Amino acid sequence: MVGTAVSAEEVGLQKNEGVKMRRIGKTSNLIEQIIDEHNLDESIDAVIHGRRRKKSRSGRRILFNRDKVKSRLAKAISEGTFHLTGYYEREVTDGPKNRIVQSVNLYERIGCHAIMNVVEKYVYGRYIRTTGASIKRRGMHDLMNYIRNDIKMYGDEMKYFYKSDIRKFYESIDQDVMMTALRKLFKDRILLTILERFVRMMPKGLSIGLRSSQGFGNMLLSIYLDHIIKDKHAVKHYYRYCDDKDVHHSSKRECWKTRDKIHEAVNRIGMDIKPNERVAPITEGLDFLGYVMYPTHTRLRKRNKQKAARKLHKVQSKKRRVELIASLYGQCKHADCKNLFKKLTGMSMEEYKRLKDFGIKPQYDDGKKRFNCEEINISELEGEEYVIEDFESGVITKPLRKDYDSKVEEAKRIMEEYQQKNIPLPKGFIAPDQIPLPVGKYLVHIKYKNGKTAKFFTGDKENWSILEQMRKQELLGQCLCSVEKRKCKGFCRWVIC
Repeated sequence: MVGTAVSAEEVGLQKNEGVKMRRIGKTSNLIEQIIDEHNLDESIDAVIHGRRRKKSRSGRRILFNRDKVKSRLAKAISEGTFHLTGYYEREVTDGPKNRIVQSVNLYERIGCHAIMNVVEKYVYGRYIRTTGASIKRRGMHDLMNYIRNDIKMYGDEMKYFYKSDIRKFYESIDQDVMMTALRKLFKDRILLTILERFVRMMPKGLSIGLRSSQGFGNMLLSIYLDHIIKDKHAVKHYYRYCDDKDVHHSSKRECWKTRDKIHEAVNRIGMDIKPNERVAPITEGLDFLGYVMYPTHTRLRKRNKQKAARKLHKVQSKKRRVELIASLYGQCKHADCKNLFKKLTGMSMEEYKRLKDFGIKPQYDDGKKRFNCEEINISELEGEEYVIEDFESGVITKPLRKDYDSKVEEAKRIMEEYQQKNIPLPKGFIAPDQIPLPVGKYLVHIKYKNGKTAKFFTGDKENWSILEQMRKQELLGQCLCSVEKRKCKGFCRWVIC
């Protein structure tokens, strides 16, 4: 039954099982953030992307009635009446496996995306750093780079590994256990009611294909596995990608001990580990995330190599061949596979230099740096450690420029209107050429521990002062920084620390 509370004891868990977390309550205004117009617009654009969906009947209808759809969604979500009316199933090929996935209509998919967009933003900071899959900026290459860096830095501690995954992960998730995990994270009853409808869409387990299921899986394992292994048992080198787990120790004995702890934690939430689990030395190669990692190099997984070779051998279309070569290049560039790429394609990965190798960069009218990397919000850095590489002051953002342009246009309109009527301009009127330019923000360029870069804008004068002091003391690129959340007069500020 949707909306009914299920206690931890009823699903076979003790009250203190899992990690204790401070729940996200009504003060966070989750529902208000979900029904925010910007969030709903972003969800519509994310779901209805690509020519096929935009040209479909339901896609065209939603785009044509965009404001009505947003209004209807906002009303249903705020009242707690948003629900999934049904689903259809189809078979898809995922590597060597064929899976049955469930899909819902575009309208419900937009609502689910809008809800999970906000939910995952609040849960993001509670995940351990060494977990990936369906987490923003934490894909398989990010996790692979993290493991390879640890192998180089902690060679003796990474000598042996234990690798395993869960049998039929999404299908075997107990819905009552999942709701217990969600109640550990959230207080808002309206939100929990809607999330429970997502959880109980299927007769058993979670849906494969629904936007929420990937996030739910991460939340469940974060509470009942990741933090148990990392915090309670103090396992230093633990990595998880969806339900695949990789643990490293200096000896086989320690790997087997951690294996028993993982089995115990997984069994407590009603799941089983597949029998193909393995303990082996890293010198034999860690087959994880589509690659085989060794202490000195990384190779592409054998299955992926064979698949690429067979496709390139059969393909006749020139256009399709170019696409396959580009896909193979994207895989090979993250590993030591230059000879493999040349053997399969007849091309050298270093045949042509890239434009960026010549140091050519775009120039802007204001002469300010823009830093060619992903732009993030400073709030996303809470709980992260990074290095501030550089910053630029006085950068006028698009919203500031748009606001300035609208003020200038309005002033011109008023001036023309008064001149046509031959009447003097009102007292205190500011001419278009006298409207002051907006005060620009600081654009900060950062680098994460895994080597990835990002940038964010900050208009907080306290952050400006910190950045200027760092430049004066020559600390840019030299020290680890973080972000601290501070509440001030009803709103939140994020300060560099």
